[in-house]
Amino acid sequence: MKNIMIVSMTALLSLSAFSQSNSSPSSKVEKSILCTSVEKQLIEQSSDFAVDMAKCLKTKMSSRLVTEGIIEIKGKVPFNSPSRKFTSNCSVSYYALTHELVAEASCN
Repeated sequence: MKNIMIVSMTALLSLSAFSQSNSSPSSKVEKSILCTSVEKQLIEQSSDFAVDMAKCLKTKMSSRLVTEGIIEIKGKVPFNSPSRKFTSNCSVSYYALTHELVAEASCN
């Protein structure tokens, strides 16, 4: 009986781990959350480049459930600067119910 419980718990934990790693295409709302959070961060830092919002909302991005109620969005965010245009891989996590950010967006 004890072995059955251990096997059952292991199977349940394994299934939840696999479900967290699956990603799906991001919705327009999720894309907007990532693009605007990166843009706000650039404004606060007084950067000399900005997010190209028109292209950002059309970019392919992926979303995945990190934990219950928290979703992570990842994608390439296009930027404009006075001298060049470039993209950067960015991500942000937010609470699904309230759309509040868990932390600041990060780009590399």
